[in-house]
Amino acid sequence: PRSAPPTNSPAPVAPPRVPISLRPAEEGDTTIDGQPDPIVELCLVDWNPYWKAPHLYGKYKVLLQSNRCFAGGRGLSSGTARKETTGRRRTRRLSELKAKALAAGTALTPSGFIFHMSRVGSTLAANILSSAPQRLVYSEGFRMPSCARDWCSREQKVDMLRDLVLYGFGASSSHQALYFKFQSAISTEMDLLLEAFPSTPWIFMYRSPLQIMQAWEGDNSFAGAPCTRSQRNPPAAVCRILREAGIGNCRTASPAQYCAASLARMADTALGAHRRDLDAASAGGKSHGLLLDYSTMPGAALPPPPGGESGGTYAGAMPKHVGLLPWLEEPTTAERQRRGARAGRAATAVLSPRDAAAMHGTADQYSKQGHGSSAKKGLFSGALAKHDRDKDERASGGVLEATRGILEKRHALLQEGSKRSLELALAQARRDGPSAPRVLVF
Repeated sequence: PRSAPPTNSPAPVAPPRVPISLRPAEEGDTTIDGQPDPIVELCLVDWNPYWKAPHLYGKYKVLLQSNRCFAGGRGLSSGTARKETTGRRRTRRLSELKAKALAAGTALTPSGFIFHMSRVGSTLAANILSSAPQRLVYSEGFRMPSCARDWCSREQKVDMLRDLVLYGFGASSSHQALYFKFQSAISTEMDLLLEAFPSTPWIFMYRSPLQIMQAWEGDNSFAGAPCTRSQRNPPAAVCRILREAGIGNCRTASPAQYCAASLARMADTALGAHRRDLDAASAGGKSHGLLLDYSTMPGAALPPPPGGESGGTYAGAMPKHVGLLPWLEEPTTAERQRRGARAGRAATAVLSPRDAAAMHGTADQYSKQGHGSSAKKGLFSGALAKHDRDKDERASGGVLEATRGILEKRHALLQEGSKRSLELALAQARRDGPSAPRVLVF
């Protein structure tokens, strides 16, 4: 994977050909050494509209639709894929993409992953990250590679996942940093992604579970909520959580109960990753995760405000964690003499004023703003707290009962983990001493 030279120019980026769908690898779909070799469908995508107005393309699929990537049909059929498709689309084996990217030196290592519980401000976080032309940000639309009838091993799945990220999604000659904001369901598979990229900084965004449940319940009693899609074929982990809560049959659980258990599964996965971070840090290694509460948004996703104001405990936590800013400011001469030369990271490389302004400007835009009287533009900087309190007061009895019984303790653990993960990040910065941000700034 490459590291591109820095540039100060906001010139438009050349459109990369990026994955839009992926077929599970059949047992015969292998490379010479037996590695699963799925067929990937690609589309030529103009990324310039996205970074110029991220809130208009809050999800990857919206950008693909604007580039006519689904014209003539969406996704790969189960039949034999053609080598070339018409227009902007074409199909390739994953091994072909890998060979081409390695030969051209166009494989970007991911600089950050964003996992989340749904309705937690993750789209806003992705939009803020995507507001510079040199940062390639995928906001959902990622599909985990798989093998038909699950014939491949875990090790093969991890290798296939790593190749897809590096040589499929990361194969761009025009970008300098790669980020992913995954759909909430992938949070339950974050272990595979962290195994494939153990050094990539990751963030898990969460929120008061009652607020998520209320948003899912909406006006249609969970109809169409993402949490209900798997209830006909429920994951074993969700059924276990329901059994532990005294609900024996997960197929006949109420929508509120099933959705609460689905959120609990996401929380358990993130807490497990956080515990491994704690273990690594206690053994002298590095932690790479950060748990972020929705209540810290949008300040946590933005460069700290100018003028010496801190902006709160979590101000700038996301850009710092994914390498766009140093965790600690350059200490004064007196502080260095008092605390030692390795008291903090040098802040010599920071986001340019143009980039910081673009990030702050994006924070005022809301991707799910709706139309007319339902528009929510400016929600994140306006009546957020009151809006959420009102939703708590309107929660139905079933939602309250399911949330308290299944999610209350997990939410408390996430809050505790959020404080601890921030402490670890700061402690590592002090231990490592002066260091420039990991990612090029613009």
